[in-house]
Amino acid sequence: MMQFKAISQEDTVVSINEDTLVSPVYTVNDKMDFKTVESVSYNLYLNKDWKTLCIYGEKAVHLKIDYYYIRVRLGVAYFELKHYREATGQFKRALEFNAGDEFAMGYLYSCYLLTERFDEAKWLTRSFSPVLAESTNSNYFSAMDYVSVESGFKSVENTRFKDPYFFSAGLAHSIARRIFLFHNFSYYSQDESRFNVQQLQYYLRCNLPLKNNFLLAGGFHFVGVSSNDKSEAPVYSKTERMTQQGIRVDSTISGFRETLTLRKTFGYIGAFTLTKRLTFFDFSIGTTVANYDTTYQYQANAGVTFYPLKNNKISFGANMYYHLETTGNQSNIACAPFLNAYISSKIHLSISYLNNRGANITEATGYFVSNSLDYTTERWAFTASFKANSTVWVYGTYGYEKKRFNSPREDFRYYYHILAAGLKIIPQFK
Repeated sequence: MMQFKAISQEDTVVSINEDTLVSPVYTVNDKMDFKTVESVSYNLYLNKDWKTLCIYGEKAVHLKIDYYYIRVRLGVAYFELKHYREATGQFKRALEFNAGDEFAMGYLYSCYLLTERFDEAKWLTRSFSPVLAESTNSNYFSAMDYVSVESGFKSVENTRFKDPYFFSAGLAHSIARRIFLFHNFSYYSQDESRFNVQQLQYYLRCNLPLKNNFLLAGGFHFVGVSSNDKSEAPVYSKTERMTQQGIRVDSTISGFRETLTLRKTFGYIGAFTLTKRLTFFDFSIGTTVANYDTTYQYQANAGVTFYPLKNNKISFGANMYYHLETTGNQSNIACAPFLNAYISSKIHLSISYLNNRGANITEATGYFVSNSLDYTTERWAFTASFKANSTVWVYGTYGYEKKRFNSPREDFRYYYHILAAGLKIIPQFK
């Protein structure tokens, strides 16, 4: 018989038979009351037997022995096992029993950071006491969350098109640690056989964390397009000849010359996405409406992300899009699976694929807009990110995009190789 010092709410010493705990799988007596659960879970906590504590604690909760201390111990156990998404739920449940508890709040804050839920982490700090804010280094948050810059170009496999290039700059900040805004300005330029075009774009997204692990995001995108439409005008040559009626002037076409017609158009996109975060999954639904100069686009989308390790080390999933364009009045489906993985704490890799039928779609709550006349039928993208220091990430992207030339007179396919590089500075989350 072994004696464990078990501090329960009654501060008693309980005798526990060694046979009640068997590693690595535990067994318990048929009787599981509050006093026994408190004693066993506390001693598992002191002995740092995190795996057994998780099994034992989950069994207790399943039997309706559910209270603050068992949730906190489960949270710490999952945290030590790096199951941060599971730990998040345990600490949130603990706070339902003891609102404002700084021990649980401090751990919950760390879970948010480690699962990249930065908006919710910053929102949580609104409830921190000065002491807790000081211990977590969250008392001097800047309103700016991060800045980013990106530049790149596309290499096209068709002589009708010249290589386009693009540049963007972004800024994310918060208002009163409750409303989170992201601004992005971008420029795009390309010359081709039909026209040359320059686009200036502004994107605004607002993230609003809600209760019960919901996140509401709204996006607005403005696209200003300036293009010189190319066309061929005939060049006439004149000849004079004598007739019975006098001199007659004949005009014949001797060739063609290119003419440019300046055209300015505007596009407006609005989008909403609602995300629910669970231990293993994120589920999202959303809608997008786009108004371009020649058409309207309507879109509904749903997505799921799976976290098999209960953290952000590996995640994969897919987004599905149902979209309709008023020109042609045809509805279509697009699918975009993806995979994300942290190779180490400093290296992150992501792979995504898009298969699309019909007109182009808008992705990421209105952020990625394709208002090209030509359709994107497939796209592969590979991104590698490297953490240069405590606040700076640098990344590079390679993409392969299949396009369909959309013309009443002819139908052919061409391809883009996409190369982009950028950096992201995150000053406050170290």
